[in-house]
Amino acid sequence: MSELSVVTGPTVEVPPATIKGASALCPGGTRAVSGGGYASIAGILDSETATGRAGWFIIINNETGITLKINAQVLCAGAGQAVAASAPRARTARIQQQVEQKVAEIIAAREASRH
Repeated sequence: MSELSVVTGPTVEVPPATIKGASALCPGGTRAVSGGGYASIAGILDSETATGRAGWFIIINNETGITLKINAQVLCAGAGQAVAASAPRARTARIQQQVEQKVAEIIAAREASRH
């Protein structure tokens, strides 16, 4: 069994009345086995593994009157076989795109429920 590593992603500032996400990326050759994050005083709307288990992301809705600081955290383990690790920048961009897509879906669902 491979060792586990914990990776905390960068801090993301979420202005008031904003839905936004944060992500954490596993090192090359490892995959996400679990994750979560810190959402300050806001509740986490979504917390899930990124595509291909490359990392983890969280999404919050800041309904407070202040800017909140959030971050995602991922627990990573060896992939169990030789894998071609993609470039970190490309992996980060894919996760960020997934977070933005999920945020857009949440905003659209909220808008639809208001009508």
